[in-house]
Amino acid sequence: MKGWKAREDAARNRRSLEASRQDIREIRRRHRMDEEVRLAAEAFGDVADTEAPGPEPTAEPEPVPVPPDAVVDPEPTPDRFSAMADDDLRLFLAQNGVRPDGRWSREKLIEKARAVQA
Repeated sequence: MKGWKAREDAARNRRSLEASRQDIREIRRRHRMDEEVRLAAEAFGDVADTEAPGPEPTAEPEPVPVPPDAVVDPEPTPDRFSAMADDDLRLFLAQNGVRPDGRWSREKLIEKARAVQA
């Protein structure tokens, strides 16, 4: 009984060892390829100078002109649902016959509540 278990364990260990060796060979191969690519890029001057200064920041972007007759609301007023806590939103939906899914985001809860009220 012990003999077959020992053979099975030895076979499993050999497979694991071979897989580890294969992984190591693959990592070394990738490293060699990365090194070869880096050396080739350096030889052909394709390596970017990382210490070169970037472009100078430009001036502030020009504001978009607003027509004089346009009504601009500086701050959108939040509706009552935006001010509610998540539990209150779920309660409101439940009272109105909507069974909220536990995975719904806050935005989805607010969307559903607005649809119910409309």
